[in-house]
Amino acid sequence: MSLDTLTTDYRNSQESVANRVLSWLVRWWVGVDADQLRNPDRLFESYRSEVERARAESARIAQRFHNDVRRDAGLGSLPASFWSGVDTSVGEAFYPVVQPARSRLDDPDFMAELDRLVYGPLRENTDLAVLDGGRSTLVHARDSDRDVVGYYRKTEADPCGFCAMLASRGLVYTESRNSSRASRSYLDEQNPEAYHPNCRCQTVPLFEGSTIPADDRRQADEWRARWNDTEGSGAHQLSNFVNAFRTEN
Repeated sequence: MSLDTLTTDYRNSQESVANRVLSWLVRWWVGVDADQLRNPDRLFESYRSEVERARAESARIAQRFHNDVRRDAGLGSLPASFWSGVDTSVGEAFYPVVQPARSRLDDPDFMAELDRLVYGPLRENTDLAVLDGGRSTLVHARDSDRDVVGYYRKTEADPCGFCAMLASRGLVYTESRNSSRASRSYLDEQNPEAYHPNCRCQTVPLFEGSTIPADDRRQADEWRARWNDTEGSGAHQLSNFVNAFRTEN
């Protein structure tokens, strides 16, 4: 199976996990009533449990993907013990700070306010919380697998300008392992591992002898050319690029 097919299947599998949790979130939120909000810790136990199950599944999918890419490069699978250092638990940082609703419980606009202050942050945060299970697994593999020479960012089908800018960097070499290879420098806000709410982008590991699939390379080169043609520098250039990308797409 080609690397292009593997990466597309991987991205689709991860999106399927995230979509399933979002569907669950909609059904769960419809069943929430005002009385349950008097005990928010107990209420959000269901959300945490659902997210943690999905994160664990996302991590397992990432493990299979990393091994599949290794085999595609002519290498064997990593032993199960290799993945023992991956932690799929959800830290508090992955849960949004939900603002308290100010309306009275008998206010007819109460649920509308809850949708904005509670459901909104949960909806935006869910993709990050779920998909980080797989993303952090790939980071662990990239840092620990001595055969990895680099990685690149594969965007979702319809990315925003920020993600297109990150993908435009192309192959990022693993510096500690490939210090003799030239790698494009980037500012902190241009880290290829940066993700925003509702982002479905992924990273793909590469091994000696493998290369970025032609379509992904062509797309990255196109976005890189657009970046180079964007006026400004630093944050100003990024703002101009993102705004132009949004307008054109």
